[in-house]
Amino acid sequence: MNRWIVLLLVNIVGCSVSPEKATKEQIDLHVMQQMSWIETTRVAMDQPITLSDAVILALKHNLEIEQARYKTLIGHTALNNAMLSFLPKVDSNSNRYVRNNEGGAIDVLPPARDKNSSSNTISWSSLDLGQAYLRAHQANNDALIEQQQQRRVMTRIVREVLSAYLDVAAMEEEVMIARDTLNMLDVKLQEARGLEDTDLVDPLLLLQYREQVLQLRVQLQDLEQEFLGTKQDLMTLISAPSVDLPLSHNGLDTLGFSFEDIALSELERFALYHRSDLMESIYQVRNAGLEIKRAWLDAIPNFSIGYSNNYDSDPNLRNNEWFQVDLNLAIKVMELLTLPAKLDELEKKEALEKLTSLANAVAVIGQVRAANIDFQSDRQRLTMQVEREATLQQILTLRSKRLSYELMDELEVYKARVRLIIARVKKAQAHSQYQSSALRMLEQIGVDLFPSTTNVQSDEQLKQVVESWLEALPTRVSTLLSEPHTPLS
Repeated sequence: MNRWIVLLLVNIVGCSVSPEKATKEQIDLHVMQQMSWIETTRVAMDQPITLSDAVILALKHNLEIEQARYKTLIGHTALNNAMLSFLPKVDSNSNRYVRNNEGGAIDVLPPARDKNSSSNTISWSSLDLGQAYLRAHQANNDALIEQQQQRRVMTRIVREVLSAYLDVAAMEEEVMIARDTLNMLDVKLQEARGLEDTDLVDPLLLLQYREQVLQLRVQLQDLEQEFLGTKQDLMTLISAPSVDLPLSHNGLDTLGFSFEDIALSELERFALYHRSDLMESIYQVRNAGLEIKRAWLDAIPNFSIGYSNNYDSDPNLRNNEWFQVDLNLAIKVMELLTLPAKLDELEKKEALEKLTSLANAVAVIGQVRAANIDFQSDRQRLTMQVEREATLQQILTLRSKRLSYELMDELEVYKARVRLIIARVKKAQAHSQYQSSALRMLEQIGVDLFPSTTNVQSDEQLKQVVESWLEALPTRVSTLLSEPHTPLS
């Protein structure tokens, strides 16, 4: 009967639970929490943003970096918990029970109707200790893996911030010139429209003039849109609220970063020693080997020892307090029988991890080679853009010196000027792309592109650290690449 009542209650409770959509109040609270975070991290600067400011804002507010930090903290917490498994097990129990019936007629010593009991036990198992030891090593490897992942995320984000800032810095001056030219073309377009009611100019020629001026305006507006999109990418990376925030930079010389050709074989070797994902694979292979050792521990005989102190208030007992020592030897028959199959599986998994590590190394070599090709190509493109810009400057100079007798002669000067502006922007972009390719090359070979802020105590110290790091970055990279490589620990 009781069983049927329990089943009925379970069915009633189960049927009464159904998925519920989030209420308006819950959604409002969720949105308010998100908006609160956005407001608290909003950039409030009374000075233009420098390159060091952009790096600092990314380090402090970029959510991907913050997620990587939390994962590292969780890894260290798991390591601490694994270390606690080394401790012996301690159990403490207390109990009181009251019964309402008397002892039976044949009971010589009827049980007490109101009784208290307690016990304190400490026990230690050899296999528990061994498993805890191995698990602690695995947790340590997991923590090191999270550190490598954090390192990879921080390098990528800082590299993206540097590249985006360089793009904006390279384009900004030329975009200012383009805006002035756009305003001038607006004036010329209005003048052309004023000639429509006169007979001074052929209407067809006037329409052609207007159409080509409009085309020039579209090209300049496309430059403006591209610039604003690039600046918005930068502001998103540093969690800034608007593209209207001004920047303080030195144009093409903002970073001043470049390095000479290094033999591809040296780049590949450096990557094999320093790439974070390859270092991560070392710890994964370690963990696979530790799993084999844990399987052995699961199967071998287990020896355990325990000591307990007990108390029972039953008045019928001769001794209400006593201690007990337990010695136990457990032979796991089924685990021993299944051990060969389990070891075969785990050994294959270890072999797979090693093969995956090798595959990652091959992929890394391919990425380094691709990055080197991009770097060489971008450097050549910069050389061609510099030559093209100089040629267009000569064309504009010659056209400007010629006398203009018609609207179309004047238009050719405008065309040459706009082409020169576009060429200057392309040259600036090629220059920033060349530096970005160098940064991407360094990222691919495993150079850390972020400053160490471990001992930083204040915002002022952080700014000093980042500025010093940016100033020394070219020299530090050259020194790093020239040093002999050391094996990973």
